[in-house]
Amino acid sequence: MKLPFIKYLAALTLCALAGCLIANSSYAKTKEQSKQNTPEASASDTPEIIYKITGLNQEQRDNSLERLKIMRKQFGNQLEASEAEDLITETTKEIALALQPYGYFHPEITHTFELRTSTSLLTKQPKESWVIHYTVKLGPAVLIKQANIQLAGSGKNNAKLLALVKNNPLQINTNFTSKAYNATQSLLFNTANNQGYLEAKMTQHKIQINLEKNEATILLTLETGPRFHYGPVTFAKTPYDTNFLKRFINFNQADVYSPEALQDLQQDLTNTKYFSSVIISPDINHAKESNNDQVPITIKTQAVKSQQYKFGVGYGTNTGPRTSIGVDLFRITDTGQHLTALLNISEVATGITTKYFIPGKRPATSQYTVGAYIGQFKPDAGDSYINRLSTGYDTALGNYWYSSTNLNFQHEKFSIDDAPYKSADLIYPSFRFSRLKADNPINPNDGTSLVSETSFSAPATATDFVKSELGGKFICPTSAYNFLLLRAKIGALYARDYENKFPLSMRYFAGGIGSIRGYTFQSIGPGKYTKIASLEFEQKIAGNFYAGPFVDAGTASDNMNESLQRGLGLALVYRTSVGPINFNIAQANTDPNKPLSIQFSFGANL
Repeated sequence: MKLPFIKYLAALTLCALAGCLIANSSYAKTKEQSKQNTPEASASDTPEIIYKITGLNQEQRDNSLERLKIMRKQFGNQLEASEAEDLITETTKEIALALQPYGYFHPEITHTFELRTSTSLLTKQPKESWVIHYTVKLGPAVLIKQANIQLAGSGKNNAKLLALVKNNPLQINTNFTSKAYNATQSLLFNTANNQGYLEAKMTQHKIQINLEKNEATILLTLETGPRFHYGPVTFAKTPYDTNFLKRFINFNQADVYSPEALQDLQQDLTNTKYFSSVIISPDINHAKESNNDQVPITIKTQAVKSQQYKFGVGYGTNTGPRTSIGVDLFRITDTGQHLTALLNISEVATGITTKYFIPGKRPATSQYTVGAYIGQFKPDAGDSYINRLSTGYDTALGNYWYSSTNLNFQHEKFSIDDAPYKSADLIYPSFRFSRLKADNPINPNDGTSLVSETSFSAPATATDFVKSELGGKFICPTSAYNFLLLRAKIGALYARDYENKFPLSMRYFAGGIGSIRGYTFQSIGPGKYTKIASLEFEQKIAGNFYAGPFVDAGTASDNMNESLQRGLGLALVYRTSVGPINFNIAQANTDPNKPLSIQFSFGANL
């Protein structure tokens, strides 16, 4: 299929996207329709009211429209012309009230009003609409002239509370808003709670507004009450050793009590593969009633099954028909040591992987691993048989960063372009650093993934080499209904006696899903260098369906300046609860024959 077809698909997509964007107008409609007994009933019996407001930002407009919807219900299903002026009078008052939380008490509101008649495209019946257009001039804003925030009780000298008092959202000579006022109170309560003041209460909370001077004075007093600390932690019946479970605890007995720390502990336990559910119950009432400032903690866990089996069959445009069989053995020991094994069979890659996990000192953030892989790799350019052993240490570094350090031994027998088989034996350490942050780990609309990986030969290795690569994926929202997906990767390697001693499986390839769509899986390469970039636009069409155009470009070759291969196409995405299903209509644009292909994948974008 030729390039104009792709352009035609892209044009249709962009037109659909433009239609969706135009549909997001600043109009808000409320509609009350009386029941109609016959199809011939006139639409003019129940006129629609269309409100239009200018002069406000989106938040102010939305708040105003919500109040107008409520006001409309008070007039019933029928609206006579004689009632229209009463409606306008009342709705004008409602708009003025809706602006007070934003610090505007003297708005000037004017309106225009007319009854319009149109013909419904569906029923071909006449349709009447009351159109009311309000024009708002906000007038002067109320400024904060004084924000007197006091602390009382045992926490009046607490450093974090004092810092919050000094740097709270209610800053002098800024516009008064209810949002900032409520946020300040919430911050005070949350900070006090996480500093162990569980009985904190606001003994004074006043807003004094001088409408003549447009000035606000705010008076807040937080009484912290006594400070609480952690008591003993008890684990309910569990198949795991109690001392192992205690290694997850991120606090010591008698430390200052913090609900946030308990939430982190619950998240850490839940994120492991050991438990299907975790319930943490602090007995705060016991601490209060016994006049003991230590809060006992009880943790109930539901362990996953000790053995889990996985079996899958399917077809992927990257791999052809495929089968997978796996087993997870979760309780080899009661200290969390576990084993996974997975057999994958496909046209491109067939092999068995096993990995043994030993929890570290902090099981939530660190673990030791021992792994092995035996398999065959068959890209278009060659064939290889791989045997690999590895041992490593994985840890979370905080702020979404992770590291993995491994020592690997690899023996590989490989052939390129039907040449005689050669052997390579490597001992090499590898270091991987990554960062992952997303608003949703399964179907993200906003997120970043960064990966840096470096490996090099150990002194005893027959072939000296250094290999390093850097990649990133970025999901950037452009509105509530669409986003850009950017992807980039660059890599390079140096190897002595590269042609004869460097394994085929460790060279760079490109092509296929996650690389350059339109080209078959790893059909470009092998090479010493790779560079790949991708730009994709996704627009929500309806429900969980998204669509949009994309362009991929890149290469994998022995020449860093090799011309880029390019793929163009249209992505169709359906989001499920376990990840998106991606269908890609792609064209290998720089291939002389410009072949068209349909490629699909399943899994999160990051």
